[in-house]
Amino acid sequence: MNRAKLPGVTHLPSPHPQKLPLSFVISDCPTPERLPEYTRAFTKLQVTDVIRICESSYYDAQQLESLCSNANTNTTVKVIDDIKFEDGGVPSPELLSKFLDLLADRIQAAPTSSSTSMPTQPNSSGYPALAMHCVSGLGRAPVLVAVAILEYCDHMEPLDVVEYIRGYRRGALNKVQLKWLEDVYAKKLRRKDFAKRRRQRSTSPMKNQASDKTADKARRKCMIL
Repeated sequence: MNRAKLPGVTHLPSPHPQKLPLSFVISDCPTPERLPEYTRAFTKLQVTDVIRICESSYYDAQQLESLCSNANTNTTVKVIDDIKFEDGGVPSPELLSKFLDLLADRIQAAPTSSSTSMPTQPNSSGYPALAMHCVSGLGRAPVLVAVAILEYCDHMEPLDVVEYIRGYRRGALNKVQLKWLEDVYAKKLRRKDFAKRRRQRSTSPMKNQASDKTADKARRKCMIL
């Protein structure tokens, strides 16, 4: 697993770099005293943006940007401070749209690669990383990562994505967030049109029944928190 050495910081490679040429960094909220440690980790992981989902009073955003910026490599990091929602909750449609617009911009600017293999070292893929944190890094930040993966990796269902994230960030996502990902975001709010793929799945009743049983088993496993 690709974990940054700082305990509160977790690096998640893209499950499908061709479709989603970004990696993600989930962290708890840095304190002013430990901000230099976090910025060193962000720099090492090629972070371009830090989405601060919790309150803005925990640390100085300008200080983080200054510590992450590197004049020698022309590297700059921007703190995104306008995507905030309730602890343990989910983003509103307006915030979701703002996040997806940011995600689309960063993907468009990302380098392209024909490789589909996952890196063996923290961000050795060379892809830029989008960092996000709430207070603990277990709820709101993982929700946004799940949204990003679901939006671009059409081979993955919500339960697959939850298990993928929890493989890197143990204890991530609560029952409310899981239900929202499965019943609201994936079915009503996702921008990508997967109607054709879902129709293809429904053409095979036996296969569909087996898939439903697998999903029920995975759902029970994900609900145990």
